[in-house]
Amino acid sequence: MRVKGADKFAKDMTKMARKEVVKKVVELGTRSMYNYAAGITPVDTGLSMNTRGYTDSGTKGEFGYTTDYIIFPENGTRYQRAQYFLRRNYERQGPKSKKDAINEVRKLR
Repeated sequence: MRVKGADKFAKDMTKMARKEVVKKVVELGTRSMYNYAAGITPVDTGLSMNTRGYTDSGTKGEFGYTTDYIIFPENGTRYQRAQYFLRRNYERQGPKSKKDAINEVRKLR
């Protein structure tokens, strides 16, 4: 017995599954960066901490701060050393996202 369109249906399902994995990994990654930033963001007046945020549109996620001031603690000035908290957060997320992707693919099997 042969079902018409079964091969196309299987391909479409595979594409849908891949897209769902990407969405899940993006969601986990951006939320993880947001949460991790709570512990490593320099706090003086609280302005930086209160302006951190993230957006997740499915296949694209963004994390950052909305204040212009944030560049100074990140890169430093002649009066204060650089703290590189954004860079550390970003570098930490790479291996974590890879692990999340592997776990999500395993769930599909």
